[in-house]
Amino acid sequence: MINIPIIPKDEILPGGDFIPPPVIIQAQQGWGRLQLKEVWEYRPLLRTLVIRDLKSRYRATAVGPFWFIIGPFINMVILSLVFGKMAQFDSEGMPYPIFLYSATLPWSLFANSFERGRGSLLEFMSWMSKVYIPHLMIPLISIGTTLVEWAISFLILLGLMVFYQLHIDWSIVLLPFYMVFALVSALSIGLWVAPLSVPFRDVGRFSSYVIQALYFLTPIVYSSEIIPEEWLWAYQLNPMYWVVEGFRWIFLGTGQGPQWYMLIPVGLVVTLLISGAYVFERFSRNIVDIH
Repeated sequence: MINIPIIPKDEILPGGDFIPPPVIIQAQQGWGRLQLKEVWEYRPLLRTLVIRDLKSRYRATAVGPFWFIIGPFINMVILSLVFGKMAQFDSEGMPYPIFLYSATLPWSLFANSFERGRGSLLEFMSWMSKVYIPHLMIPLISIGTTLVEWAISFLILLGLMVFYQLHIDWSIVLLPFYMVFALVSALSIGLWVAPLSVPFRDVGRFSSYVIQALYFLTPIVYSSEIIPEEWLWAYQLNPMYWVVEGFRWIFLGTGQGPQWYMLIPVGLVVTLLISGAYVFERFSRNIVDIH
């Protein structure tokens, strides 16, 4: 049996035409402007697009997803030779390869997430002009792809810990916090840069140079112990200082664990994230017309 809805008589014109119900369009206010509810409802699409993006990136390669491991491993070997063997940087009593990689790993999560996020509007411009998708989901797709790649490269760190016979203690429970902190830091900056990168392509290039400079201002290839005391406070305003130090604290027992004054960069990142979300939503409305 097929149920046919009954249309009230007052919604039918004398000629038999149906009067559609009125559609009320209201401007969203406050948190509603961010379409967070729609982002949650569209999460199956997010998962599908992340998988599609991963397949497309390594479809025409010989080794496929093994590049997630080969690339970081080659980078670790080269930097270990340059800074560990030639320059002989201090590694706080740890083997330099794992000392370096324990910091390179969280940095790559941050830097790659930012790079994909800041170019997300340009990457998905064709989608936005053809189908509806919550705009705030666009940078999440790029960051989701980066997170999957990063999870695979994480296996190198586990292999190094087995090779050097290092053990993990209770501090591993704080690993998700540092991972989220790195991702949110990248997202908070990417939300500001992505809309500006569409009309002004040099904004994206300039931001990449800033991230490269930040790499050397973060204790990655060198130990935080060599930072002069009078400059340490400036380093600690950098969110990635705490992420890198936190990873070394968890996996190597060196570095620096959570401190109360890390709440300052945490508060800064949260402020940038909320304000950036509104800026991203505001400018992405007419981004197709600008392009």
